[in-house]
Amino acid sequence: MKTHRRLCVVLTVLLASGALAEDTAAVTALARPRETSWFIEQSARLFTNLGHAHLGATTAFGVRWKWLSAGLGLGYRPAAWDGTRYPVALPEGETYRGQSTVFVATQFGFAAAFLMPSFEVAPDLGVSVEFPVFVGFGFLGTPLSGDDRKTPMGERVSTIENRLLNEADLGTALAVDVGARLRWTPRADLGISLLLGVHYTEFVGYGQGFLFNQNDLRSVGGSLGVAFSPR
Repeated sequence: MKTHRRLCVVLTVLLASGALAEDTAAVTALARPRETSWFIEQSARLFTNLGHAHLGATTAFGVRWKWLSAGLGLGYRPAAWDGTRYPVALPEGETYRGQSTVFVATQFGFAAAFLMPSFEVAPDLGVSVEFPVFVGFGFLGTPLSGDDRKTPMGERVSTIENRLLNEADLGTALAVDVGARLRWTPRADLGISLLLGVHYTEFVGYGQGFLFNQNDLRSVGGSLGVAFSPR
């Protein structure tokens, strides 16, 4: 009888140990990011240049394999949030709304491919550092701003811009955006991460426009965003 009881106790312990090991393995698997996964992220971006601040945004879609991610991204920087406008003198003899000067704003955007290596700095806390590099197509514009967008004859604003600005209100260039940021993933099984970074943006080869000089083509700023990667 004692031998029978001992066997029962041993079997119970073994079964419990096996169940505990399976549960532990399952929890570990949930806490550990998969080697390959897709993701989408959205960030608010602060762009600063020439003493002016612009609040824009970037969106990225990609695939992550171990420590390297790749995909496509979109970025947009609207006119400065402080309403800054720039005067542009019209050609001699040309007037608009009775004035020989119009006011424009500056804005840009890009559509680019990206690579982003990442490295864990505090695995237990779910913290990693990553270095996104975007390269692609960029556009830069100097649209009419403020009351100058109220065309006197009801014409389309783009038509007036092309005529007054000699079709130099929009140009294209090679866009390069590089950065460094922290990623915090509190629970890998939820697939949600918070992002905080700094970035440098430059447009190369832009030759049109009244206002986009070499200083305007460079921008430094920060980002705050969220990423989602389903398991």
